[in-house]
Amino acid sequence: MKMFTHQGESEMIREEEYLMIRDLAQEQEITTGHINISEISRETGYDRKTIRKLLTQNKVPRNTKRRNRKGKLDPHKGYIQERLTQYPKLSGVRIHDEIRVQGYTGSYTLLKDYLRIVRPMPVVLPEYRFETTPGIQYQAD
Repeated sequence: MKMFTHQGESEMIREEEYLMIRDLAQEQEITTGHINISEISRETGYDRKTIRKLLTQNKVPRNTKRRNRKGKLDPHKGYIQERLTQYPKLSGVRIHDEIRVQGYTGSYTLLKDYLRIVRPMPVVLPEYRFETTPGIQYQAD
């Protein structure tokens, strides 16, 4: 049974989770005489390497805020939106060629990932089935 809910190792460990891990380690050391990192890992849901790293640290991990940096695609997003509004089926290669002329230095993959998010989804019309009596229609493959 996991004590914590987390989304993965990339998420920073909060201070109370760190302190709980330290408490579990102290409890184990008092009762059994040693620390079982695998057991703490199973209880908390964190990787053994993460537990070991946290137990060797002498200070509480602090969350640091990231700076919001402009991406290579940011200056061109308005133009891309405008082009997609005019021509929703415009290919990524074409848009890539157009914004390279404007000074875009990023990769095609970066553009493709952005287009996957912002491109309007096509409307899928439902298919209607109909049945006929025997002998009215035939099918050939």
